[in-house]
Amino acid sequence: MGAFVQSLVYGFAGIRIRPDILEFYNPMPPTGATRMVLNGFQYLGSVLTFTIDPDVTTIYVNSTSAQFPLILKRNVSSPVEESLTDG
Repeated sequence: MGAFVQSLVYGFAGIRIRPDILEFYNPMPPTGATRMVLNGFQYLGSVLTFTIDPDVTTIYVNSTSAQFPLILKRNVSSPVEESLTDG
């Protein structure tokens, strides 16, 4: 069971879990699927939902931790940081 979940999180979702950052590498739903949803993903006291479509990945923040605020860093030519809040 653990290997199956890891193939979804690390493989198809492309998530790399680091002590202070979540990184995404080419997230893509499995072959034959049009969308993949990881619901209830817990990281640093926050609960997240990831919706992965072939063209876009959406992050929904169910709840955040006051101790560890979430910041989204987009990998673009001029980096932009956004604080993530519930909803």
